[in-house]
Amino acid sequence: MVWRSSSDSSTLLLHLLLCNLRLIFECAKTDPSEQSFDAVRKEIAQIQFLCSEMEPLWRSISAKSQRDIWKRKVEQVAEEAESLKASLDKYNLRHQWRMQEARERAELIERSNGDSSHVLRIFGYEAQAMQSARRKKPWQRVWPFCLNIVSKGIV
Repeated sequence: MVWRSSSDSSTLLLHLLLCNLRLIFECAKTDPSEQSFDAVRKEIAQIQFLCSEMEPLWRSISAKSQRDIWKRKVEQVAEEAESLKASLDKYNLRHQWRMQEARERAELIERSNGDSSHVLRIFGYEAQAMQSARRKKPWQRVWPFCLNIVSKGIV
């Protein structure tokens, strides 16, 4: 495809940034650290800034059909960026809520049992297992559980 103007290359840049944002967003789901959330937020802010910078560009296009196409492209990218931002915020809130809940659970168990090192170790194993489960495919999650059931004869 031949790019005819700077507006076409700007559209390409917007779409590339949006693709990059989607990849970073998926990575943030598998690695829910504060740094990954911040990286996605920065990408979203950059895309929203570029969309606002491109508004005068599409308004300056003289051909109405081209102007309408351009306007639609910029609006679609801005809407998708806003949607990804809302999804990220929801995911981040859920993650923080889960982490707070786990801390409170550990604290309650520690208070109820004098020596809680064993219980905290179990929670540590549980947290590691949950992290590992998020990264594995569904069949890989179920397989060890099935093997455990079969080996213990619980069927």
